[in-house]
Amino acid sequence: MASRLPGRVSAPGGLYLQAGVGHADELPFLFPLTEYVPAPPSASDLAFSRTLLYLFTTFASTGAPTKDDSWPRVKNFENETEFAFLSGPGPVSVHRGFHNDRMARWAKFRSSAALPRDTAKNPL
Repeated sequence: MASRLPGRVSAPGGLYLQAGVGHADELPFLFPLTEYVPAPPSASDLAFSRTLLYLFTTFASTGAPTKDDSWPRVKNFENETEFAFLSGPGPVSVHRGFHNDRMARWAKFRSSAALPRDTAKNPL
């Protein structure tokens, strides 16, 4: 499934941008949504699906993604973000610097907008 789901988005001028994993791309790995997948899952797809199911269900039942505490702790720093990276059924790794230029732009926007923290209203 991973190799068969498009990881690109059309851009102006007929260009394509490599987008990586998109919104809801994990769903075929978690639920039997075979009608949305263009080809049967490979052995690697099935192994990744088992890994993802284990991580999700263990997190839901224990509050930690792995029972043996092997999931690396992810930290959010002021200037550089760490994030967990899953590229297949293998181990999870931590990467640094997720689009630093974009993150800096958003941080600058948030600070310059000076929006009050309590903008959300309680509907009750």
